[in-house]
Formats: sequence, C-alpha cells, structure tokens
Amino acid sequence: MGYDLHITRRENWFDEGDDIALDEWLVVAQADPDLTVAEDGSADMRGPKEQLWPLWWYDGVVQTKNPEVGLIAKMVALAGVLGAKVQGDEGETYAADGSSDWGDEAPAPKKGWLARLLGR
Repeated sequence: MGYDLHITRRENWFDEGDDIALDEWLVVAQADPDLTVAEDGSADMRGPKEQLWPLWWYDGVVQTKNPEVGLIAKMVALAGVLGAKVQGDEGETYAADGSSDWGDEAPAPKKGWLARLLGR
C-alpha cells in the first residue's frame, strides 16, 4: 500500500469538477524539459541514479505514488503553472520542500537516496 499525492484544482482531489483537462496537462508537461511524456498523460521525471519518478493523469487529476521530495518540488511547480495545488490522500497540501499544512501529522515524503545514505 502506498500514499498518493495529487495535482488538483478541486477542494479535495476526490471531488468532481474543476478538472485539469488531459490536453492542458499534456501542454504543460511537454513544455517541461525534466519530463518525458506519453500521449496517455503519463510522464516520467528522472531522479538520482536514473531512477524514474512517474506521474500520471487520470480523471482530471495528476498523481503519483510515494514521491520523494524532488518529485514533490516538481509537482508544486507544475501545479503553479496549472493554477492548482498538490494534495495528499488525506487532504493535506504540500509545499516544494515536502512539508505540508498538517506539519508533523502528515505522512512524510520519502527521502532521496543521498539523504538516506547520509542519514538526514
């Protein structure tokens, strides 16, 4: 079981309406040099050691599972372009540094491989 983060314009990511259209997402994602994008709305960002960090569009929301802080930062930047926010499964919103408006109560994003190696 994992924890998802969502780029959404909705009050809650699971609500209906205020969708990010697939065409709109593709324009924004294809303009980002850090992303490799497929026509189905999925995109990959290369992380450390050529690790792939996936994003996918589904039903008006862009999402990923168990993101590391580097991908959260990218999601926040993309959300800014889309006039959206990054929201976790429980409704908390995230900033580029991986912190959330829930403080210590929010599920912690995974640390990158270097931070784990250095014990940070």
